[in-house]
This record gives sequence, structure tokens and C-alpha cells, in this order.
Amino acid sequence: MVENNFWGSQRVCVTGGAGFLGSFVVEKLRQRGAECVFVPTVQSYDLVQPDGIKRLLDDACPDLIIHLAAHVGGIGANREHPAEFFYDNLMMGVQLMHQAYERGVEK
Repeated sequence: MVENNFWGSQRVCVTGGAGFLGSFVVEKLRQRGAECVFVPTVQSYDLVQPDGIKRLLDDACPDLIIHLAAHVGGIGANREHPAEFFYDNLMMGVQLMHQAYERGVEK
């Protein structure tokens, strides 16, 4: 039986890949044969801003994106800044999906 290595042929971008959940996902991708995994950092890419997402897509050239990035801050911060967190997370998700779609990112 020939093993199909789907992940080995993909350029994968994992937003939030340095976080708690994301680092686990990146580890599992590598265990499954992913060789090209791009993990953007918040210091390098502001995913709330369309230009930050554009740069990310230019730099990573992903075949697929696993979006795990989020603006979070714990219970106290969530209570003090709910609208800011909601807005940032909404913009990250919507803009990333839209720009990825426009560029023909597969998944």
C-alpha cells in the first residue's frame, strides 16, 4: 500500500501557531509529514489590518491556512474590552478568508 502524504506537498500557514493550541497543531502537522509550515507572529503581521494580511499572504504563499490566531486576554481583559476583542477577531477572520479567497488559496 502506498502512503499518500497530503501534508508533505502543502505550504501551510498556521495563524496563532505559536500559541497554546496552535503550537500543538504545528507539532501534529510536522508529525504527519508537513515540511513547509509558516507560523506568523503578531510582531511581524497585524492580521487585523488588511495590509498585514496581504504581506502575510505574499510572504507565506500558502496552499492552505489554518486560522487559530485570536485577540484574547483572560477573563478580566475580556470584561473590560469585549468590543475591541470582538472587532479584532472578526476582522482577522473575515479579512483573512476574503483575501485568501481572492488569491485562490485552496483551503
